[in-house]
Amino acid sequence: MTASHAPAPRVLVLAELRRELRAWQAMNTQAERLHLTEARMQNAWTWRELLAHLTAWQEVTLARLRAAPDGAGLTYPAWAGGQNPDGQDLNAVNARIQAAARGQSWPQSHAAWERGFAEVLERAQTLSEDDLARPRDWLDGYTLLDVLRGTLTHHREEHRLGAQRWLDSQAGRTRAAER
Repeated sequence: MTASHAPAPRVLVLAELRRELRAWQAMNTQAERLHLTEARMQNAWTWRELLAHLTAWQEVTLARLRAAPDGAGLTYPAWAGGQNPDGQDLNAVNARIQAAARGQSWPQSHAAWERGFAEVLERAQTLSEDDLARPRDWLDGYTLLDVLRGTLTHHREEHRLGAQRWLDSQAGRTRAAER
């Protein structure tokens, strides 16, 4: 394939987001089927708390996408004190996220994550290639494509791979216990 026929970055990122959504949906189904949504994982979070964490960071992505194209009305989530959480102490930020998620049920956490991911996809699809690829002063020179890639990295590399390994190990234990 020549460079002139290569898919546009927007198309590639949207396809990756859809794949990531499907992967998480399958894992969520597996966690629910195995009754693992409240079991503690290796990082001491439950599956429900992990989804609440991912949902909170989706809120940051959504704040940025909602403010496109000019940054007007950019409002970060309340758990971030209305400020950009990127420069804040990550442990403190994650503690605030977990505190805000206390009391949420699995169905609430799961539904909020699904809604958030769907809105990320919906908003990304409405923006043109130029809107997504143009560096933004209000994003410290980053593009909205960078924001979407950051969401992918956070879901996939920082959380999905470890979460999938944990789920697989729990599924193996469940099968062994059934024998």
